Amino acid sequence: MYELTLILSLMLGGTEASAEIDVNTRFTSVEECNKTGEEFAAQMKSADIDTIHIQCELD
Repeated sequence: MYELTLILSLMLGGTEASAEIDVNTRFTSVEECNKTGEEFAAQMKSADIDTIHIQCELD
């Protein structure tokens, strides 16, 4: 099973920070994990949030 982690760049009061989000979903293939990560990244994209990295790890 694969675990999805998104690493985000955040603008907080004019200061840039980063955050790591573990998505509590298990995926049977790395392709499915990457596709879901791209969908989450697109949904969260805004002026203050940008996805730096989508990471799928074998768990």
